[in-house]
Amino acid sequence: MDKSKQHAPRDLRGWVVQAMALTMGALLWGTALSAQAAEPAPADAPTTRIVSLMPSVTEIVFAIGAGEQVVGVSDYCQWPAEAQAKPHVGGLMNPNMEAILLLRPTAVLLHGGQGDFAARLKNANVEARLIPANTLADVYASIASLGTLTGHTTQAAQLVYKLQSGIAGKNETTSTLNSDPATSPASVLLVVARDGDSLRGIYASGPRTHLGEILEAAGGQNVLPMSDPRPSRPMGVEELIRTNPDVIIDFSVPAGVNTDTENERLLQPWRKLATVKAVQRGHIFFVKDPHLSLPGPPMVELADLFRRWLGRAQKDAGSETNR
Repeated sequence: MDKSKQHAPRDLRGWVVQAMALTMGALLWGTALSAQAAEPAPADAPTTRIVSLMPSVTEIVFAIGAGEQVVGVSDYCQWPAEAQAKPHVGGLMNPNMEAILLLRPTAVLLHGGQGDFAARLKNANVEARLIPANTLADVYASIASLGTLTGHTTQAAQLVYKLQSGIAGKNETTSTLNSDPATSPASVLLVVARDGDSLRGIYASGPRTHLGEILEAAGGQNVLPMSDPRPSRPMGVEELIRTNPDVIIDFSVPAGVNTDTENERLLQPWRKLATVKAVQRGHIFFVKDPHLSLPGPPMVELADLFRRWLGRAQKDAGSETNR
């Protein structure tokens, strides 16, 4: 197996953290290839040849039934499985202009921070679409836009409805969360990055992100204030102790492994914070599937996971109160 592919899930986590501050390096590309790019489709016609550089967007395009219109994807577009068979054109931060142009796309779908690369594509007579995905509203609007772009408006509307309904959580678990007016929502720290097995380099997701909004819909309260507009920001150990979250949800861990030994190793650095309520109560949870952090179809599964963990925390808190 290609060793570089073995690290794709961890690299993908880096994309989730850094995407809001993405900066593009200089890209070498031949101007002679620009003539090979297909002419953009008329504004009222669906595009037919899509290159997607965002794993979440690639999955959305397939989910609305437009997978056959995808002619190229990034190296980290792993979902659905059919996307992996498409030609690869580099990573989000190092896309291969030459490879993209050889595919003669009618539209290239980019992250909102890739404005410089979008300009290069437009200079090569290729339509470039910057797809916002910071908040749930962004995600829903982007799905509708992709439906229009591909000619799959009905399927896009159905997907938006499915996501909205699933995140709202119309089930028994949601109805019981915070049902006691005397019980405040659990305060939650969403960790999207940290350095290895240490508590250095912690980055926390804020409330104005799709992760933060899913957390709120699930019945939790982000420890970071709504007044902070940053999608994620660094958090030192002292501030973490001061915010004293009821629950810590850690997205920064390696994918897949779920043995007792591995879980114990992941918990070790957090156990050093003996005064933090989440540590005292054993309410530290790990999201080991990088797929769940993407803004798109996985959001419903993540919301269900959040509700299950928050329900456990609330139940434990209630037991302590009644002792």
